[in-house]
Amino acid sequence: MRQIRLTVIAGAASILGLAVAFAGPAASAVGQQAIPRASGPFKIGPSSSAGTVVLSPTGERVAVFDVSSGRGKARVCLISPTGRKCASSVLLSPPTSSDDTFGTPGVFIPAKNHVVVLQNTCCDSNPDSTVLYTSTDGGKTFRAPVRVGELGVDVSELIGSQILFSEENSSFGLQVVSVPVTATSPAATATISTRDAFDVGLGQYKGGALVGTDFSGKSTTTYLYYAPKGKNFDEASSYRSVGKINGEAVLGMSGSALVTYVVKTGAVRLRMFGGSGFGPARTVPHVKGGIGTWDTVDQDPSGHVHVFAILATAGYEMFEVSTSDGGKTWSSAAKLGDGINSDFLSAAVNSKGKGFVLGNSPAWGYPVP
Repeated sequence: MRQIRLTVIAGAASILGLAVAFAGPAASAVGQQAIPRASGPFKIGPSSSAGTVVLSPTGERVAVFDVSSGRGKARVCLISPTGRKCASSVLLSPPTSSDDTFGTPGVFIPAKNHVVVLQNTCCDSNPDSTVLYTSTDGGKTFRAPVRVGELGVDVSELIGSQILFSEENSSFGLQVVSVPVTATSPAATATISTRDAFDVGLGQYKGGALVGTDFSGKSTTTYLYYAPKGKNFDEASSYRSVGKINGEAVLGMSGSALVTYVVKTGAVRLRMFGGSGFGPARTVPHVKGGIGTWDTVDQDPSGHVHVFAILATAGYEMFEVSTSDGGKTWSSAAKLGDGINSDFLSAAVNSKGKGFVLGNSPAWGYPVP
């Protein structure tokens, strides 16, 4: 999904994230309210994991996150375009009573009323512990889970009719699994690189799969790969190297947008993929990483890139800035309300710039006006 995870550098306690200043005739302060405040956040309910959110064709928000029910279940919450609570919700149980839930569940809407949820479970006797739940009534009810692979789920992305997912902080290397949205059996795991994979980002470009990861050894380097449309995303040979960025780590990917930070300075940079490689780095003006920052990125269907951030230095307010030209210029800031309770964010925005940000600890909803 379209999200940025918090990053810990080489075992240190420093968390790097986004702080944004704003393009225009004069730079604005982070705390400045540039447009009227949105309706503000609302509490959805308890959560035991980070979550993800997607918008239905009619604007309904479908959020999924784990809850401490039994050994762990995934909760699917349906929220109307103007709602401030779950209009309906359902708990999804793992395949067996001995399974726990792990990672970050992903939710996708491949077609009208067709909702699928991807969840990592563990640890019964079956090695294929990641499962797919399917709904044909818009997320109100789901079929029994289908096992789709061994790899855990920290990040996931819908590319056409395929769901691509990957696991972070893996000593087995950069690995991905791709399954159809109608999967009935497990798929193989493709190992793109045997180098340890720390942060991982997934994106897409014209039906092809983008994968990015970083490695923190003596120095930090980001490695980027692309498999064009028509290739088998479950085969490592389908992926070719499309970039190597020294001294920078992955903050996240969404669509063709890559967001990294410079390890030595904390500066945050945006690059856009163009088919053969990534374009020039565009530094988000006045951005520095630092402790007490949480953020996410989403490229909407029109191609605009939206960045959402919660900054301790700005009173833990969540705000949004966006760019329509690949980071050459940025919008003014829009405040979305108090974000002090959230430390992981996922966002979904439509082509009109309206959408939803999902926070956690517990689950919170932030309408995007």
